[in-house]
Amino acid sequence: MTRVLSRRMVAAGLFGIVVLGGAVTDRLVGRGPGAALLSSDRSAIGPTAAESTSWFCPSGTGTGGPAPSTLLLTNPTNRPVTGTVTAVPEGGAPRQVPISVPSGGQASVVPAQLASGPEVAATVALAGGGVAVTESVAGPTGWADGACASRSAGRWLFPDASTASGDTATLALYNPGSTSAVVDVTLATSGSGLVAPPDYQEITVAPLSLVTENLGDHVPDDPAVAAVVSTLSGTVVAGELQSFGSPAHGGLALQLGQPAGDSWSFAQSTQNDGSSNVYTVFDPGLQPARVTVTLGLQRGFAEPYVLEVPAGGKATFSTAGQTRVPVGAAFAARFTSAEGIPVVVSRRVTAPAAAPAPQVGEAVGQPGGARRWLIPSVPPPGTSPWSLAVSDVAGWPVSVTVSTVAAGHPTPVEGLISIRVVPGTPAMIGPTPPPPAAALLVTATGPITVELDAVPVGTPGVVVVPALPLH
Repeated sequence: MTRVLSRRMVAAGLFGIVVLGGAVTDRLVGRGPGAALLSSDRSAIGPTAAESTSWFCPSGTGTGGPAPSTLLLTNPTNRPVTGTVTAVPEGGAPRQVPISVPSGGQASVVPAQLASGPEVAATVALAGGGVAVTESVAGPTGWADGACASRSAGRWLFPDASTASGDTATLALYNPGSTSAVVDVTLATSGSGLVAPPDYQEITVAPLSLVTENLGDHVPDDPAVAAVVSTLSGTVVAGELQSFGSPAHGGLALQLGQPAGDSWSFAQSTQNDGSSNVYTVFDPGLQPARVTVTLGLQRGFAEPYVLEVPAGGKATFSTAGQTRVPVGAAFAARFTSAEGIPVVVSRRVTAPAAAPAPQVGEAVGQPGGARRWLIPSVPPPGTSPWSLAVSDVAGWPVSVTVSTVAAGHPTPVEGLISIRVVPGTPAMIGPTPPPPAAALLVTATGPITVELDAVPVGTPGVVVVPALPLH
């Protein structure tokens, strides 16, 4: 594809490296007052009474690729919802099929079986609200699950990817609209700082089309790359498909881009012998961020950590070797940026070398909190839940009830009604007894975050089933 060099990049070249840094950072922050303070509700489930809703799933390969995707539609309402699924292959013709999601049930579709291409995105258009759409991928290195987007946007952030030897990271730019979008991609690298490859400037994404970019083509052998997708015109949906290592020691990650925010939470993490939890904090703005890491232990107290994150740069925090983190016990982690400076946070989990595959996975934290969450059932090739965690981010004790979704009527789970959860201490369900295998509705009297881990995996956190907030 022929690309036109961005006029801003030409100007940067004329005025030198200082101007280049300013131009790149301008793209990182966006345009206009408050541009970085975007809504975090990009995967929120539309109201049940809505006449129509749409979902956009940007990532996944064709049937012959390393990670074909499956869409899972979960309907917790008391009436069936019909609609269409449009599969959009990169460089190919879209194909649309009807779909129906039963009341209190689920339906699935494989986009690559509808349209042939190396990479395939999809739009799900529904004649009603209340239905969640998620996406799972599976391949030789493992499997992963991720949320689709309920709206397009002009800016998407990806805090961490790897192009190190054996790893591949593919950025998907999907335009589900009826007018063209023009996109810039800027990268924050480990060795070269901020990079704006000319080929990644002014990328034209035609209406109802998909463009993918292999980050390793421009930043090879980099174990920690952040990406900013910003549109010069129009809007897109951006996703990232990451493959780690080999089938013997690797994994997949499926991430939807995020906006920046000042609070990010992980309802549970576990530091086992030989495993690692590495959190990456990316500051996409002009001001450095001071981020406090608060760990909520099931027993005891851990002093908070403080990370200094440079403007346009990253900082990492690893729980391996931390004496304040008990081995084998689950804990909650919350990242709070001082003075409201927006950041985005992800967590990469690596299992011990002898653990079952997949052994590596990555997930973005949950921004803020919500009182109602829908968690789909574990999709194949997953077999069952490992554990469910609830973390209180309200600042006061809350009451939580977990219900299964069947026949359109949430049924509270015996023993999981009005659970009292206090700030800083995760409420854990499982692994013994395990949480229910059905789709779950988690409700609370105040804002919470939730995480459902699935098996088979090498260690908790490798595969996280996405939880979606309900209006």
